[in-house]
Amino acid sequence: MSKILIMGVLIIALFGCTNNDLLSEKEILEDAPVIVEIQSIENDDEEDKELDNQALVEEEDNSIIESNSIVFEDNHIYIRPHYSEPDALNDPNAIIWNSTASGEYIEVIIKGNVNDFEIVSLGFDENSDLVENDILFSLPKVNNKTVIISTYQPEGIPFEMIRWKNTNGKVYKYLIQEYYTMLDDAELWTIYKLVE
Repeated sequence: MSKILIMGVLIIALFGCTNNDLLSEKEILEDAPVIVEIQSIENDDEEDKELDNQALVEEEDNSIIESNSIVFEDNHIYIRPHYSEPDALNDPNAIIWNSTASGEYIEVIIKGNVNDFEIVSLGFDENSDLVENDILFSLPKVNNKTVIISTYQPEGIPFEMIRWKNTNGKVYKYLIQEYYTMLDDAELWTIYKLVE
């Protein structure tokens, strides 16, 4: 019995299957999902800026468009992480806040009016729940401004948060942390509508 089994395995190994009902290699490859290998690049300021400029935008309906085609509408807040200095850092009208952590940036473009714009530190309570600790930075009213936050975006647990209210008193929050997408190098605009 074992001799027959060994002979059968040898015959299949030597001659392979010749069943014409099987899919050809070409047909298999045509239906296979495409797998793209993402290669890492050296951290270079110019390359980082180029990646920033090729960023994607996540709109409220979860559609994604290229950032160079975004139209900044009134009564919206646009938030985008940067891994190099954003161009808005050179804007003399921009509000700049430096966290104790640094090396990365959050750009907040406010188109409209917001109240109680705050950056809040986060921690844990006795139940290990994430809680708000101290207000690190506060502006009572902000109208049509860009805020640049120099901070660090942790891949794990966030330690800072942006919080604000619209003119009707609705509270919005944005956790400062690494946000992942299907494309690892893509950065997204997060868009909040201020008027409902």
